[in-house]
Amino acid sequence: MPEYPGDRYLRETLIDHLQTQPACFDFMVQHQSDPVLAPVEDPAVEWDEESAPFVSVARIEIPAQQFASRAQDAFCENLSFNPYNSLPAHRPLGGLNRVRQAVYERIAAYRLNHNGVARVEPTGNERF
Repeated sequence: MPEYPGDRYLRETLIDHLQTQPACFDFMVQHQSDPVLAPVEDPAVEWDEESAPFVSVARIEIPAQQFASRAQDAFCENLSFNPYNSLPAHRPLGGLNRVRQAVYERIAAYRLNHNGVARVEPTGNERF
């Protein structure tokens, strides 16, 4: 990684990478083992990996592909991420995440309004 990556460094690197090879992302969580040593309400406390090891919960495999088209960019620009868009058992915990929920919702609403589009959820059937 360059010392001063540009504003589009991650995007450009992913475009270059996926042109020739797949990418794989593992998603991991730490289960709270001790509410005193690993408090949910204090994000300044680093959870000890010995008592709360990371556990793999998902893997996303992205095949090699060309993906930087105008249609894909427009589709992506109008999506919004919110970690609360999940099963109730998987929702984020803690005060910091409750604040994030409100911020994500307001930013998404602002961006959609600014772009003049309605909220759309991906179906997996999109073709570009």
